[in-house]
Amino acid sequence: MTARSAELVRVHGHDQTLIFGAARPGLPPLLIISGPGAAFSGMADYFAAWEAHFTVVHWDQPWGAPDDEALSLERLVRDGIAVIEAALAHLGAAKLAVLGISGGSVVGLKIAKSRPDLLSAYVGTGQFVHWADQTAAGYAACVDGAKDLQALGPPPWRDMASMEVFSQYGGALTAAEMSALSAYRRAPTEGDPRARARAAFAALWPQLAAFDADDLGLKFEVPLIFLQGAEDRYSTTAEVAAYAARIRAPRTVLDILPEAGHSAVYLTAPMLDRLRLYLT
Repeated sequence: MTARSAELVRVHGHDQTLIFGAARPGLPPLLIISGPGAAFSGMADYFAAWEAHFTVVHWDQPWGAPDDEALSLERLVRDGIAVIEAALAHLGAAKLAVLGISGGSVVGLKIAKSRPDLLSAYVGTGQFVHWADQTAAGYAACVDGAKDLQALGPPPWRDMASMEVFSQYGGALTAAEMSALSAYRRAPTEGDPRARARAAFAALWPQLAAFDADDLGLKFEVPLIFLQGAEDRYSTTAEVAAYAARIRAPRTVLDILPEAGHSAVYLTAPMLDRLRLYLT
């Protein structure tokens, strides 16, 4: 098994980094698109077990406003397509699977719709399909006993500060996710990853808040697989289930993971079992 490698990719005039996991010939490639500003490339070791079954590719997305072009969903989709093309060229592969996580699931789903020729499958976890409906459902699930949420009142909210308060509840780790993550010691990184994530989220929030997956159309040309936490109170699973029931794709799967919430990706064993089942 070869070591991980980093490749600097020039994407629409800006340098972005791809981290290729240790790979063996014949392993299917899997690109992870994390929530904007929250790249998992800095904790690639966490996905080491995945590298026995997939060529895992991490993408260091552009952050809040690092250059002369504002961050937007359309920019991330456009850059993501270019990143996929670069990864495929690097690997000598025709297609790869995309795993979209949280806010990255919006970008991933848009890519799956617009460039099915590049994807073998799309997998979403912490999947957003209708931000407003999922936020309203999440608020209702979290509000009892939460005085700061009660003080906000139900969504929609007009300011980012209100969304950040809700995120602390809706995006809270389950006991199983916390236990899994507590065993991992993340390597130091340059800058403040949380600050980068907040900046990216703030830049994109108005677009995310308006997102409705139905606007993409209900027909897809690639398999769609949703791995949702049973306890997800952020991208609430009931709305994902309703969406999965009405879309048309070569294959549609909804698999609900017990003891998982919005961060089901941290549950390595069940996530990997399902990725192997559906992608290999």
